Amino acid sequence: MGGRRWTAILILPLLSAPGVTAQAWVPAAGEAYVRLAQGVASAEERFDAEGTVVPYNETTGETVRDRSVYLYGEVGLGRGAALVALLPYRRVTVSDPQFTPPFDRESAAWGTAVLGLRYDLGRAVGLAQDGPTRLAVNGTAGLPLGYTRNYRPAVGPGQVDLALSLDLGRSLWPAPGYVQGRLGYRHRTSLYGLSAATACKRDADADGHACLPDADVRRDYGDEFLFGAEAGVTLGPVLVQALLDGTWSATRPTSEPVGAPPESFVRQRLVRAGAGLTLYGPFGVGVGAQVFVPAHAQNALRTAEWFVGVEKRF
Repeated sequence: MGGRRWTAILILPLLSAPGVTAQAWVPAAGEAYVRLAQGVASAEERFDAEGTVVPYNETTGETVRDRSVYLYGEVGLGRGAALVALLPYRRVTVSDPQFTPPFDRESAAWGTAVLGLRYDLGRAVGLAQDGPTRLAVNGTAGLPLGYTRNYRPAVGPGQVDLALSLDLGRSLWPAPGYVQGRLGYRHRTSLYGLSAATACKRDADADGHACLPDADVRRDYGDEFLFGAEAGVTLGPVLVQALLDGTWSATRPTSEPVGAPPESFVRQRLVRAGAGLTLYGPFGVGVGAQVFVPAHAQNALRTAEWFVGVEKRF
């Protein structure tokens, strides 16, 4: 067992947030893991390009809410490889308090899916196959699922992302715990063909979506360094985790438009600290929650991000 039972717990919240990650342990051929989770975040404030806390929208006093659902899975392919995938159903709401009651603009659609491969590098660097240390390389692609990118709010940035990371993990067996770290890089391409744009015939459509010119949302997103660390320990049927996740723009953050949704931050530097708790019950089913808060933030929402989910390993 060692660290293997724990390693998939963190992947879903990190995949669903800016900064795609993966793990160091590769499941054996035919082994699979599935998790369904609800994400919850709300913000009245954001961090600007200098890290100063400002209103989410200084002009209107708008607030933003995210109530998205995520389905994550991984399956071992054999020969040291595994397939990983994330399917998000995004629901993002911007509330304008200038109306009574406040007027909500909401977008709900399939967002940007993540598809990736994980490969065990342990044998190539001389690690024992049954030893406590694992090293893997992870490649992922963020693929928009046809949503309308020039709505405000939008459920994603609209373009394809490519990421590569190295993940190093170590089981602390016979102690019931593990540690893990990650270092990676994400290239944010200018490929917008997998999302759609609608003609803006008016400022808002019948469903209340604000409409922006497509040229305004085809933005030059900056590449990012990715990093993270986690540690976990099992206490009977309970897994307790300490979590750290980082997305660091390769170029200096610059000022963003007021009221920009999270997907629109072009240059973002965000380090999140978090904690997790998962209770395992009959048939190996786990029920758990993770929470992340900003430890350092430039061009990011000021919010606690919660993920509550159920998981099963097969």
